[in-house]
Amino acid sequence: MHFLLGYLHEEGLGTPQDMALAYQFYIKGAEQDDAKCMNNLGSMYERGTGVAKDLAEAQKWYERAAELGNEDALANVERVREKLNTKKK
Repeated sequence: MHFLLGYLHEEGLGTPQDMALAYQFYIKGAEQDDAKCMNNLGSMYERGTGVAKDLAEAQKWYERAAELGNEDALANVERVREKLNTKKK
């Protein structure tokens, strides 16, 4: 439920786009171990949409989602890891 509400507000589907509200719904879902919410939090941090861009925070959320079996998060973890490694060089 939190994922759907977050997604609708993030995309502005049937409701005005509201990234802050989307974030709140995703956080509530993440607190209940919703891997889709965690993956979308990672995406928000990776892109800097609705929150300050923070690749380390994105990686944290992607890793938590991946641990719960979210396949999209597995690919996202690798992509962010590469970005972080490139930044260090």
